[in-house]
Amino acid sequence: LSFTFDGQYGGLLWSGTHQRASWAGTTKNTLPGRDEGTIIGKGVKLDNGKYVPNDVPINTESYYTLYNNGAIDGSVFNDTFLKFREISLSYTFSKKLIRKLKMQDLSITLFGRDLAVFSNYPMFDPEGGTKNGAGNVFVRGAEIASMPLTASYGATLNIGF
Repeated sequence: LSFTFDGQYGGLLWSGTHQRASWAGTTKNTLPGRDEGTIIGKGVKLDNGKYVPNDVPINTESYYTLYNNGAIDGSVFNDTFLKFREISLSYTFSKKLIRKLKMQDLSITLFGRDLAVFSNYPMFDPEGGTKNGAGNVFVRGAEIASMPLTASYGATLNIGF
């Protein structure tokens, strides 16, 4: 039996996927104000020469569209993660059986890869990145529409004659 875990501690990742989903109103952070139709944004306003807490309601759709279409700070996340990359279980058949079958070696391995991700990252893969447009260079720290990793499973049969 063997297994592999790896991960990263710290770092920041901007998620274009989260920003776009927030702009469209499909993430949890866009729930406040959705039923009411208005929201009072966090912040302050200038009132008679003094800054006071904001109390001006704005249309919810307009608020999230404006906020998530320009500001990126709401889509920057801690990039700490732990991944269960691989597990494999191997069995080597007995020498007696191998000789009986006129072989030198006989073993089988079952494996699984990309089995789990442990992270507070709200989108698919905290190990995301993107390519710059011109040079196809992978850029860490910015994720744009990455797809989730799919787990894969398989078996290896090793036969030696």
